[in-house]
Amino acid sequence: MTTQTLSSGFSLKCHALLCRAYAKGRDWYDFIWYVSRQVRPVLELLGHALDQQGPWAGQSPDVTGAWLIESLRHRVRTVDWQTARRDIQRFLPAIEQPGLELWGGEFFLQVVDQLAGNLDVRAPDP
Repeated sequence: MTTQTLSSGFSLKCHALLCRAYAKGRDWYDFIWYVSRQVRPVLELLGHALDQQGPWAGQSPDVTGAWLIESLRHRVRTVDWQTARRDIQRFLPAIEQPGLELWGGEFFLQVVDQLAGNLDVRAPDP
């Protein structure tokens, strides 16, 4: 039986967020869940996953907290949020549906900033 800690699961979720070629709403829903519980990803595990698959494959990226935050900020700015909302909407109970109205770049940049605080990464200057 293979098991993961919350931290290792979050690491692999970050890999999916950074490397998946399409907007999968469940990835972003899970991202909110991990960050709201102050789970810290295992950066070494994320670095190994990125080195194995995705745009950073074979580049041995030096994954630090600051690198992750900047990469997630860049990714948030490129997501088609309407598609991500539609993707997750069918899985949510009616009571959670209104929360999807918040889903957009500004909202997720705030979630990334919350993760930055959890990782003790200084927010960028305005």
